[in-house]
Amino acid sequence: MDMEFAKASAVMLGINLTYAIVAFFFGIAAFKIVDLIFLRKLDLEEEIKKNNLSAAIFASALVLAAAIIVSRALGK
Repeated sequence: MDMEFAKASAVMLGINLTYAIVAFFFGIAAFKIVDLIFLRKLDLEEEIKKNNLSAAIFASALVLAAAIIVSRALGK
């Protein structure tokens, strides 16, 4: 294996891993911000613990939307 290729692969792996970690934290932060600002009267975590399926679907949609936005912002 060519050493240049191995170095380039390691660098790309590091960059992608960094992007994944940043996207994860931005996604969680976006979920918490939406939960605090827009859903003051509703506690999603408590509703999910009560087996409220619609709350779980809504929370997953929020996380998915945040992930799409972050992926577009970090991508080319």
